[in-house]
Amino acid sequence: MRLVACACIVAAAALAAPATATAEPLPAGRVSFVGGVRTGTGSLYSSIGTGAVLGFEAAYAPLRAPQTIGLGLTWSLLWSYYGSGSARIVDSMAMVEFDAGARIRMMPGPRRRTVLFVGGGAALIRTNEALFADGDRSYLGPWGAVGVETLAFGLVATASVRFGAIRDGQGTVGLMLSVGSGR
Repeated sequence: MRLVACACIVAAAALAAPATATAEPLPAGRVSFVGGVRTGTGSLYSSIGTGAVLGFEAAYAPLRAPQTIGLGLTWSLLWSYYGSGSARIVDSMAMVEFDAGARIRMMPGPRRRTVLFVGGGAALIRTNEALFADGDRSYLGPWGAVGVETLAFGLVATASVRFGAIRDGQGTVGLMLSVGSGR
């Protein structure tokens, strides 16, 4: 619940920022550094706890005037590290995730520097220890995200809430922040 509230505050602040007459539009392509926090859902909440996320994200999503809605592609490589005690055998739980997907972007006003987005796709996840009793450490599942993307100080900044299903509706939910450059 706190993650959703934080994402809403970031989105409102980005939309309320004053527009300038010389505002340049968001670039069609970008590469970003990602950081955030993530926690488990369902039974994974108690077994893995809360952890930090680091990684890289790339996207291509052209949105040219007078277009206000557009479709884009995205991929990311994320490493998650959960605290001590989150794993049964090793010191701490670690997770690597590679994902690819699509985003629908919407420009909420005349400014060409801020967009809202919703996206989703498929993710391949590998952990250093099995999350479930079957002993498997590799998982393939869907992910979804909602967020805001804006151009600030020549950099593309993104804030999103992201859910990744691992098995039977259980997965991870997190707040992701990214900063990068684009063309």
